[in-house]
Amino acid sequence: MPGQDERGVGTLKDAARRRARRLTSGLLSLVVFVGGCGPASPTAVPSPSALPAALADKTWVTSNPVDTLGAYVAGTLDGRYHLILPRDEAALTAAQFRVVSAIWTAGQNGSIEQSTLIVRDLRQDGAEIARFTASGSVGPGQAAVTTDALFFVGNGGPDVVAGIYAGSLADGSVRTLVAPGPVPADLGALIGPVAPALSIGPGVSRGAVALSPSGQTLGSAVCGPSRCHIELLHLPDGTLLRRLIGVGSRLWLLSDTILITVESGRFAALDLAGQRRWVVDDALVYQGYLTADGQRLVVLYENVQTVTTRLTVIDLASGAETVVMEWGRAAAAPWLWAAVSTDEFAVLIPNGVEPGEALEQGGGSFRADLLDLRTGTLAAGALSVSAR
Repeated sequence: MPGQDERGVGTLKDAARRRARRLTSGLLSLVVFVGGCGPASPTAVPSPSALPAALADKTWVTSNPVDTLGAYVAGTLDGRYHLILPRDEAALTAAQFRVVSAIWTAGQNGSIEQSTLIVRDLRQDGAEIARFTASGSVGPGQAAVTTDALFFVGNGGPDVVAGIYAGSLADGSVRTLVAPGPVPADLGALIGPVAPALSIGPGVSRGAVALSPSGQTLGSAVCGPSRCHIELLHLPDGTLLRRLIGVGSRLWLLSDTILITVESGRFAALDLAGQRRWVVDDALVYQGYLTADGQRLVVLYENVQTVTTRLTVIDLASGAETVVMEWGRAAAAPWLWAAVSTDEFAVLIPNGVEPGEALEQGGGSFRADLLDLRTGTLAAGALSVSAR
C-alpha cells in the first residue's frame, strides 16, 4: 500500500487459479467472477456529471500536505463541505458529516498524558459540537463516530488496559462501557510463534474499535504478543455482549453476527461464539469494508502465492467470493478508499497511494476511479477530490 508506474491492469491467465477455495469448516467457498468467465477489466466511461446519491455525502478526512493552515483536511465527496483542521489537531476519524480530531498533551518524559477529543459538524462550517478528555493516548482507529455519539478508547496506562467510552454529542455526557482494568495475566506471555501482523511487542494494550454497519455492535480487542481477548458490546443498552478469550488474530471489522479477523497471511470470519466460519489463506490484506446490511465484505488483498491483487465481494455467511477486478503481478493495484466507498461503488485511488499522498502528488487535488461492484465497470477519473 506505493509508487506510480505504467503497468496495466492484469487478469487471471490460468483457469486453474479460479478454483474454489476450501474452508476450514469443510464448506466450499465459491469463487465467482463478474461479467462472465473472468474478472472484469476496467472500462473507461465518461465521468458522471453528478455523483451517485449514496456517495455524495460520504465524509472523509486525511493528511493535508499542501496547506500551511493545518495538517489535516476533511470534506464530503461532492465538495459541498470542506474543513481544514487547526494546526495543533490530529485527525482520528470522520463519518456522517462528523469529523473527530485529537489534541495530545505530552508529559515531562515526552509520552502523551492526555487526549482531548473534538467533534465537529461539517454542515455547521466545522463548528465544534462536543469535546471529551481521556488520560493517555487516543490514536487513529481508537474512535468511531455516529450522528449522535463518539465511542473511544481511553484512560489506559503502563499497567492498566484502557477502557471504552460513549460520549453523547447532544449533551457531552460520557458513559463507561468497559472500565479500565489490570493487564490480563494470560496475555502477557508468548504462546507459540508470533505472527508479524499480530505482534505488538512485549506489552499488552487495547487496540482499535470496530463499529458494525447497523451501529448496534461495537468491538475492541486487548492484545498481547500472540493472543487477543475480543470484547463485543451491545450499544443500545451498553452491555457486554460477549468476550472471546485467547483469539489468535486481530479484530478488523464486524457485523452484528460475524467478526472479521486478520493475522499474518490470512483473514477469517468468526461467529459470536468465536467459531471460524471461513478463512482466506495466502492473503495480504490491504483495505476493506462491510456493506450497509452487514452481509458482505468488500476487500482488496494480494494473493501471495500468485502475486496477484484482487478486489472481491465475499458473502459473510457462506464465504462465497466474487472477484470484481484483479491486477496481475506486473500491474499497479489501487488503494481502496474504504471510508467513502458504498454498497454499489468502490472508490479506487490509482497506483496504490493513500488519499494524503495522492493530494501531495497532485498538488492539492487528485482524481479517483469509481468501480461499479455490480457490473465491474470502471469509471476512470470520475471523482475529483481537493484539499482546498
